[in-house]
Amino acid sequence: MKRREFITLLGAAAAWPITATGQTPAAPMQAANPTVRLGYIWIGAEGSDGETLRGIRQGLADVGLVDGRTIAFDARYAEGRPDRLRGLVEDLLRLNVAILLVPGMVATRAIGEITKTVPIVSVSADPVAAGVAQSLARPGGNVTGMTVMAGDRFVEKWLSLLKEMVPGLDRAGLLYNPSNLTNASMPRIARAAGQTLNIEVVATPLSEVGALPATLAAVDAAKVQGLIVSDDALLLSRRAELLAFAEKARLPAVYGWREYAEAGGLISYGTDIFEVWRRAGAYVDKILKGAAPAEMPIEQPTKFELVINQKTAKALGLAIPDKLLALADAVIE
Repeated sequence: MKRREFITLLGAAAAWPITATGQTPAAPMQAANPTVRLGYIWIGAEGSDGETLRGIRQGLADVGLVDGRTIAFDARYAEGRPDRLRGLVEDLLRLNVAILLVPGMVATRAIGEITKTVPIVSVSADPVAAGVAQSLARPGGNVTGMTVMAGDRFVEKWLSLLKEMVPGLDRAGLLYNPSNLTNASMPRIARAAGQTLNIEVVATPLSEVGALPATLAAVDAAKVQGLIVSDDALLLSRRAELLAFAEKARLPAVYGWREYAEAGGLISYGTDIFEVWRRAGAYVDKILKGAAPAEMPIEQPTKFELVINQKTAKALGLAIPDKLLALADAVIE
């Protein structure tokens, strides 16, 4: 099938390096009741975690865990500042949260260093490389959950999509977060792919939202003909600014998550983040019933989405190739 061919390079990850953590599994806990507290930390501002938070709440509801009824759900937001994570975690630990739900590699890595006993249910690109799990099959510590496919494996496909969407493309920008381990390798991989496609790739890092205006000014000064925005939680939390920049600059862009395309981005390709986080509910339920995170395999994604915003393409004067329309999971008119 064409679509199967399209996602071949994004098959499930093979072997991952093992990093010892030396953590001790948390003791079994009682089944959920109104006194059970769950903590949740998002790297960005409140309201910028749309599909992530929606997926978490749906997943919890699927197993009967409802805020204010069977659990208390305490959310904290880092406002795009990684240096705030420690204080937020310590605040939640004082509330005796039973489990921490943590999206993103940067936050997972930081929080995994702060507590070695409170179970953490995470979605990140590579918890093994981040040093918070010994292996996907047997994490061995207090972190379990799901992975999103590592962004460095997506970047070649994103560049290829941009080439298909923009005839004559020979200079593309890459916006990435170097603090995210999988993002850190993107410039090298993107430049190698660019040589094959005859595209010069200009990589621009962003690791803190305070630098966003200067970062976007650098992208604009680079005079690129198209832009790739990587699948990083910090970048996702600033999607409104990123989309506004692309619209003002009339810059075709490919994004790592569906939320961008739904909000006006040209095209997205990546993991279905809502469905991935919906799975978190089952992990929470099992841990509350006594399962040890150390022995709960970390799941890998099985669903990837191609979403095209037809309205944005028309505004940019771009014709979407029939091949892409046929492969798309969703076309926004």
